[in-house]
Amino acid sequence: KMPDDLFHEIIDPYESSFAKGREDGKKAALQQGYNDGFQLGKLKALEVGIELGYMSSICKMALEEIENRYSIRTGASITNASNGLCTSTCACTNMIQGTS
Repeated sequence: KMPDDLFHEIIDPYESSFAKGREDGKKAALQQGYNDGFQLGKLKALEVGIELGYMSSICKMALEEIENRYSIRTGASITNASNGLCTSTCACTNMIQGTS
């Protein structure tokens, strides 16, 4: 050790322990923050997935209802209609047909 370090150890023998404790605390806090963030991310991903599934089911149900009403009135399929109401590239149609 340098003479200055020895002098500081004599004056304040707890300084090195304090510095080591501070450094260990920083490392532990960073690791805990990462772990907490990872767990929160998994939870949020689940919540978003549930919401997307709910929205998808509503979209499928609505499109099926529209398809049923349209085909009863016209005898044609809405997904093949050229009147601009819905096309085969419609996101909801793709979900129903399983091509999304």
